[in-house]
Amino acid sequence: SSGINAEYGMVSVELRGERESEDDGVGPAIPPIRVWAERTVMEGFGVRDSPLLEFLPRMMDLCEARFGRYVWGRYDVVLCPPGYFVPGMEYPAMNYYSSVLIDFNDLGGQQYEFTKLAAHEMIHSWFGDLVTPKYASDAWLAEGIATYQEYQIMPELYNDTTVGNFLKRTMYTELKTGLEDYKPKDKILTPHLYFSPPFDGFGWVQYCKGSLFMEYLANATSRETVDEILRSYLDRYKYQSVDGADFTHILYDEYNLEAASKMEKDVFVWLERPQTKVPLSLFPSDLYDEGDELYKVLTRNKKRTMEYNMKDVAEAYNSGTGKLAPIAKHMRAQLFYVLQKMTSVATQVKMTEKRTRHWKSLINRLDELFKFTERTTTDPSIFSKWSGLALRFNHTATMAKYPDFLIENGRLGIILSLLEAPADMSLRGEFANAFKTKHYVARLPGYFGIYLQYYIDFFIQFYQPSEEIAENGGIAEN
Repeated sequence: SSGINAEYGMVSVELRGERESEDDGVGPAIPPIRVWAERTVMEGFGVRDSPLLEFLPRMMDLCEARFGRYVWGRYDVVLCPPGYFVPGMEYPAMNYYSSVLIDFNDLGGQQYEFTKLAAHEMIHSWFGDLVTPKYASDAWLAEGIATYQEYQIMPELYNDTTVGNFLKRTMYTELKTGLEDYKPKDKILTPHLYFSPPFDGFGWVQYCKGSLFMEYLANATSRETVDEILRSYLDRYKYQSVDGADFTHILYDEYNLEAASKMEKDVFVWLERPQTKVPLSLFPSDLYDEGDELYKVLTRNKKRTMEYNMKDVAEAYNSGTGKLAPIAKHMRAQLFYVLQKMTSVATQVKMTEKRTRHWKSLINRLDELFKFTERTTTDPSIFSKWSGLALRFNHTATMAKYPDFLIENGRLGIILSLLEAPADMSLRGEFANAFKTKHYVARLPGYFGIYLQYYIDFFIQFYQPSEEIAENGGIAEN
């Protein structure tokens, strides 16, 4: 059923109404679920035909089976305009998603990415809302655990562990590579934020390393034991704000962690030290090995062994047909991995004139076949990953789309990473200046606007210093 709120012009789609309440005074036995959006978003993005409407009730059932009763009465989803600054945000009884994420088909697995995001935000109804981190330095208790749990929910939702293990393995290798450029203090799962913005506690490390810490616990004990630990954590601390010590109390008090002295030391290292070590054997994945071969194919490596070429890959990604049609649904996830690996290689190797010509030719060919620069609205995540590579070589078509993409998209993580992407340093300041003056976030009240403004001003000052700063040797007086 659907209805219209005349005051706000919002259209709602009701996916599941209330059923009889259990006799415990908490609320409906199965929470009602509704999706809200402005009429233009609801109709322009085809919300009523989206698999989202099928997945949300099933997700709720799976979450309740794993974590216990949903206590917030009802579950509303609000689809924001494409410029929303994050892909999703959780609140008790309500989640927000950027509507750009639902304008998809299932070619290449984009549906999987969005569904995983929706699962992540729903899981926060327990980990983050029911039990809340007391300090920003304990953000991993919400983000790391939710990331871990989304990978437990998704195989049940899709009845397929293939992509989940591949993405977990990719996440670990990306984290391992990315941390090489981090200072030791920034690699710690529970960072010290005495003189930093609180949002710095919600970084890549807290999501990825927090999830991998839970994988470590599952490997050291069992996945069933970790399920029990997390249920005990929710039961003991529901409706409370907690810190990392509260979580370890569960391990010590209920699971006798002190008896396993090595494990106790490992837990301390995971939480308080910069090291990260997880055996890749935890995430067996044929897709990962295929991704390495795919990398060889797309970079024209003569050592490739698979009997397909770049055109075959593009055909599977663009239309789900051709020689690789049977694995087309996984192609997008693999392309993420390949683009990530290409960017890492392009950043680390010394670019001679010959190598630069080779990479520029390769990027032109890839864009011709895969049409990455045409995906600014239909698949902003893949365009973002592509831009991180293409802008390093001043790819003309990407540079033409890049400023408007930053201005229209609005996603915080994409903005901050891509402002660093252009090889031409002056372009960084130019794009940052355009973003500051044109993007909606300049008019956004509240914390996120201030936080993002800080970074934009930094880019403008760093890459386009004023004459006064230049005369002072590049140092601002204040």
